[in-house]
Amino acid sequence: MRAFCPTRQFSVGFEREPSSHIGRHYLFKITEFGKGKNLVVSRRALMEEAHVERTHDLAANIEVGEVKQGRVTHIKPFGAFVDLGDGLEGMIHVSEISHDRVNHPQDKLTSGDAVEVKVIRVEAAKGKVALSIKALQADPWSQFAESCTLGEPIEGTVVRLQPFGAFVQLAPGVDGLLHVSGITAERRIEHPEEILTVGDTITVMVERVERDKKRIALLTPEVWEKRQPVVINVKQGDVLEGKVAKVEKFGVFVQLDERLQALIPNAEMDTERGVDHTREFPVGTLLKFKILEVDRGRGRIRASRKALKTHDEEVAFAEYRKEHAPPKSLGSFGDLLKDFLKN
Repeated sequence: MRAFCPTRQFSVGFEREPSSHIGRHYLFKITEFGKGKNLVVSRRALMEEAHVERTHDLAANIEVGEVKQGRVTHIKPFGAFVDLGDGLEGMIHVSEISHDRVNHPQDKLTSGDAVEVKVIRVEAAKGKVALSIKALQADPWSQFAESCTLGEPIEGTVVRLQPFGAFVQLAPGVDGLLHVSGITAERRIEHPEEILTVGDTITVMVERVERDKKRIALLTPEVWEKRQPVVINVKQGDVLEGKVAKVEKFGVFVQLDERLQALIPNAEMDTERGVDHTREFPVGTLLKFKILEVDRGRGRIRASRKALKTHDEEVAFAEYRKEHAPPKSLGSFGDLLKDFLKN
């Protein structure tokens, strides 16, 4: 006896190649028979019934958060399927295999491997169970965030380059972002690949840790140093020497230390009007000057060469006043009277 199975009743999804099933044996459910009609069957009806049964089994036999033992049955580029027993199967997505970056599941797993997994999601209606090996491991990101110190040098490996920056592996499972603006202080670059290559070992400083977003911002030591607040260790009235760093139309900048400069305005250069300071004081010329003003809030220092003319007189006058200072207060009348009576 022959029966007819409509194409749309052969499987749950659309069947593109029905002829590929010729010669295979399947179970079918009779849907029409008798009264002169042909015998009509459906394989899809049985598949849908089995799906409903599996859905009930999932809802009854597995819960999110459970830890189960299983065995890897087959591997796909997107993840590994695991037999949990009792007809249950789940999948470990490639991102849930390890805290380390995994390009393909076969880098960590092989068919037949026994694994311990945690159930992280159950979609009973779809018959899907999402599993994780990573969820059972200690979180290296949290451990790193607890132990790292801002501004402490640490070696890392460049693992990925993007137009906006480079991702640097600081520890297994822990990547930080070195923004393109934090790679070098010497010049502006458009892409990290101008300086860095994947696989490079570099030294970086942790600038910021965002625990809620699990982000780590990095800087190279040279950029870190440049972005630190400048410490101004000079004060008004100091007489110093420094080399000319650059000459502008409004005045001459002199270098006080590696990161600190002072400005001597043209009016304070003690030169005749119209003198070309660029030719008179080329970069590197050693100048002596006096500090006139220190603006610590804006990190600005104003100095003068002209003020050196009166500096010696001011120092001598201050010493004179110190030596010839009037006596301190004689005290109250009562104190004087008390001293008189004692004598």
